[in-house]
Amino acid sequence: MPWLTLLPLLLATGPTPSPTVWPTPSCVACEVDAQAIRTDYTTKNWRDLALGKIITTKVDEARSDDGIKTAVQTSVIIARTPAEVWSVLVDFEASPSFVASLKEAHIQKVAGNRVWLDERLRIWWTDIHFHIISTLQPKRGLLSWVLDKTQDNDITESIGSWQLVPLPPGPQTLVRYRAHVDTGKPVPGFIERFLVDRSLPKIVGGLRTEVERRFPQ
Repeated sequence: MPWLTLLPLLLATGPTPSPTVWPTPSCVACEVDAQAIRTDYTTKNWRDLALGKIITTKVDEARSDDGIKTAVQTSVIIARTPAEVWSVLVDFEASPSFVASLKEAHIQKVAGNRVWLDERLRIWWTDIHFHIISTLQPKRGLLSWVLDKTQDNDITESIGSWQLVPLPPGPQTLVRYRAHVDTGKPVPGFIERFLVDRSLPKIVGGLRTEVERRFPQ
């Protein structure tokens, strides 16, 4: 599992000039089968989520030109509506203010529901530049991305998604973050374990904190 799997990979969107505020669709995650997704979790995992914990597991969901890749999935329940969570996810250029290690996120282009973003991470005093093509499917509560391989990138692969799932009786949203990133370089196992334990929870935890800040109850 490449170590950058565990880095914050948010996406961005916008025409030229790019919008600073994206309207929230009337239907966010309204076509999600919450019961089917619930079966992906063990009883213990679901109990931990209900207690406000952030859980991390491995899944074989990321697909690339080389086939299916092992991805890391981190989940959390946020006590807000899917529409509220979505509005923060698509505030792309503001994401460096609440996403750990993400220093820049600039919208380059938008075409339909596809978005192009230039991002810069800083990991242990090292800058990492890459370009993302994201796809927004609000009815499915899904924001997914792939690496734009027509551009020069400091990584060789990036695939992932944010999935929002409404939970009755609400307002509650299950948030699932999945990512597979390949640096193209071998990394010691202890670094991977460190990133699993620390980085992924910070990504989804930062999102939860920002959603709760913007939508106080």
